[in-house]
This record gives sequence, structure tokens and C-alpha cells, in this order.
Amino acid sequence: MLMPSYHKFFLTLLLTQSLHNGSGANIFAGQGEQQLPCMACWLDSQSGSGKFDTNRRDFHILMSLFVSAEIEEYLGPPAVGGLENVPLFAPIDRAFFKTAKLLNFSGDYDEEKISSHLVSELRKYGEARKFSSPGDALKFLLLYHFAVKNLRVRKLRKRGRIRTKYNGTRLRVRRAKFGKGRAKLVDTSGSRCPCISARNNVQTLNGYVHAVKDYMLVPFSDLESLLNQEQGIEQLEEKEELFVHKAPARPGWKSQHSSE
Repeated sequence: MLMPSYHKFFLTLLLTQSLHNGSGANIFAGQGEQQLPCMACWLDSQSGSGKFDTNRRDFHILMSLFVSAEIEEYLGPPAVGGLENVPLFAPIDRAFFKTAKLLNFSGDYDEEKISSHLVSELRKYGEARKFSSPGDALKFLLLYHFAVKNLRVRKLRKRGRIRTKYNGTRLRVRRAKFGKGRAKLVDTSGSRCPCISARNNVQTLNGYVHAVKDYMLVPFSDLESLLNQEQGIEQLEEKEELFVHKAPARPGWKSQHSSE
């Protein structure tokens, strides 16, 4: 199944914002504000096209996941439903690829397949954890990428711990050992610490965008173990089924799986 195109959302967003502000109004800023793009506009401007591509440093997968979770309006202008005064930790496509490989993705780099795989795996997790809707797992994960206060990297690092839009779940921020103005984000896994840099403080109409280059942030401590365990069970069941159907029967011996 093809993933919904985020570009369709982006065009709809521009139309909605234009209608809200009136003909000829500035669609990149609210009344009396600087010429700032909303988060969706900025992410799109950094991605080059409305199609999945081979560039691992833009944001196609992130945008497509917001559309799949049906919360794409959060990236739009506050006047039409966008979040306001919050920073977004925005994983680049490479970060999603590296995370997908930890969640049983074995293919080559293909943004559409990576996005579809992540949606599918998170749905499995939502079903296993009996969320009210299996799709909520993806929504919660994306909300975990928003902090509740709009702060630059240096101030985030000073705080050491920040609350996110995912039910106030906290995210730890640590000083990176190498690189001036860099900070490490420590999610619930605690083992992978993607970095953000003060050089990438991008102010938008909604708040700062901080590019995350290594892994996406995960608010579920058992995500990998649960999904990898299920994958192992499925593989074992496939092997058992193969053995039952293809094992040759010995002369004079009737398989217990055959009909009497």
C-alpha cells in the first residue's frame, strides 16, 4: 500500500492558511510577526520535492508519518490548528532508516518502504499493548518529539530534563562530549543518544526545529524487545509449519498430522 503523500497535505495547508488570513495575506506569519514559516512549510522547503527520494538528510519520512498518524495539522500555523510555542525534535530520513533496522527492517534504503514499515510495526505494538486504537502508538511517538517549552539547544541542555507533548513524558538532555553547542537526547531506551546542535536552531512560526541526525526518539521502553520477540515467534511458527508440511513420511509410519 502506498503511503499518503505529505505534499498533498502541504498544498492543502497553504490553501487553508490563505483562506484564513484573507486574500493577499502573508501565509508565512501571523499578524504583526516576522516573516516566519510554519513547521510544515520549513520542513517542505528543506526536502526539495513532494516525493520520496534517496536524500537521507531531509524530512520526507517525518512528514509522511505525521500524515499517517492524522496529526499533520500540528505542523501548520497555530491559527489553523498548529501547535504553538513548542520545539520539534525532527529526525532526518537517515535517523528513521537506522531505527527501522532495529525494528526488523531488512531492505535497502527506500523511504516509502521504511515509512510503511514503521507504521506497520508501531501498529503491531499498539495492538500488543491494547491501546484504544492501534494507530495511537505512532501518534504518541510523534508527540514525544515535541517539548512543551520553546527553548534553544543551550537552554535545553541547562535544564537537563524536559517534558514532552506525550502526556508530559520526560526526555533527558545531556551535554555532548564532542562538538561545541551540541547536546544528547536520552529517550526511554537510554542506550542511543541522538545529538542536536545549537547551529541548527531554526525558528519557525510554531517554535524551534532541532534536526536529529541519528535515531528517532522512542517513548516506549519495550518497543524493540516486544517487536523483535514477535518477529522471532513468527519465524519459529513458519519453520514449524514448513516442517509439518514438507517432512517425508517414513514407510509404514502415519504422521500424527495426517487424517485418520
